[in-house]
Amino acid sequence: MRSKRKGFCFLELLVIAAIASVLLALTLPAIANAQEEARQNQCKNHLKQLGLAMHNYHDVHRTFPPAWVARKPDADEGFFLGWGAFLLPFLEQAPLYNSLNFSDVSKNDPKFLRTVIPTFRCPSDPMADLNPIRGNWATSSYSGNAGNERLPGSDDTPEKANGIMWRNSSVGLRNITDGSSNTFMLGERGLQSASGIWMGVTKNRNENDAITDCSHQARLNRHITSFSSHHPNGAHFLLCDGSVRMIGDKVDSKPKLGTYQKLSQRDDGQPIGDF
Repeated sequence: MRSKRKGFCFLELLVIAAIASVLLALTLPAIANAQEEARQNQCKNHLKQLGLAMHNYHDVHRTFPPAWVARKPDADEGFFLGWGAFLLPFLEQAPLYNSLNFSDVSKNDPKFLRTVIPTFRCPSDPMADLNPIRGNWATSSYSGNAGNERLPGSDDTPEKANGIMWRNSSVGLRNITDGSSNTFMLGERGLQSASGIWMGVTKNRNENDAITDCSHQARLNRHITSFSSHHPNGAHFLLCDGSVRMIGDKVDSKPKLGTYQKLSQRDDGQPIGDF
């Protein structure tokens, strides 16, 4: 007696393929969301590590590191080592720190300043490890808070600011009278804003290599000079107390003192409320 052959008919195969397509369509977004959540957690962890390093630096020097150190504010003076380089001993990068020449930056071996340091990188930021927009120095996805006044760019760099970092700044916790939990220390700066570099600035006029302002003109995720990220709907910020918060794209911003501007100032004396 001949045995009957078992198998799928064409219609059954079509049904199976359709079911598989539906399951795949349902699964892929969940996988993508899980991957982005993992990247966000890693980004927050990097900012927390930087916050701990900032406070360890403060414990030693009684001030947070300057954005960079330069004798003159002249726009074309440069380049200079900055806050990322000063934090290296507190990020388990003491050998790299000891290899740098802080007194004469021009004598530094470029390979040291092109060292990729994972703590300075957000995994969602697609900028290359060596930032081609900023001299091919090693990329940083995080930038210091300069306050709410617009950085001048092509002009001489400001002598002072109302944020936490600028040229030769020496801001300590004693100066943050608005409260360390209400003031930005660092924020994300992604590819759409040209990211940054950890070593410092290429010139005084290029403040955005290391710091970013929170002016209304540079609202979050809105401009080439603004804080930005590739996370959905916002960016992570390190506050001066060491905590990390996601700030939404639609955070209140005004030409003078919106919530975004208040969070960037250390001593404006204005109440902030929920954010």
